[in-house]
Amino acid sequence: MLVRVLREATGFPALPLHVAYRLHAVLGDHEVLWADSDVNVRQPDQGPQKLGGSIVIFTATTVVQLKLDGTALRPQPDERTVALEAWPRSALRSLRFEAAENADTDWESAWNAPWPRGGRARLTYEGQTVVVLPLSQTGDGLADLLPQLLDDLRP
Repeated sequence: MLVRVLREATGFPALPLHVAYRLHAVLGDHEVLWADSDVNVRQPDQGPQKLGGSIVIFTATTVVQLKLDGTALRPQPDERTVALEAWPRSALRSLRFEAAENADTDWESAWNAPWPRGGRARLTYEGQTVVVLPLSQTGDGLADLLPQLLDDLRP
């Protein structure tokens, strides 16, 4: 299940094993409700391709954010390019649509249309962790996730 979700979120057939193992260590068998990614391939002047970007995963109770910074498909000794953080969804303090991130024309589509192409939702969690969604251009499924997050808001 996790492999399929990651493949759909990232668009890659497979993530490096050391990345997938980190996610599995945290998620185990928890059901993934929504995942998104802006992971991209970077081709340095010399050497192998590297991955950069973020993956965010929502379960029923948890948010997991993984950041890749020059991550190799096959890591070299002493490389440290992956950071993973997880926190409870209940730590959500605000959900905002910032004017600077949301053009009015992007939101003129029908109610049942997919997520607006330029639409961005800014989630702020306790401790000031901010996640701006969607990470990808499509935002597939984000319109279904956001109403669920209202239950996570705490004063």
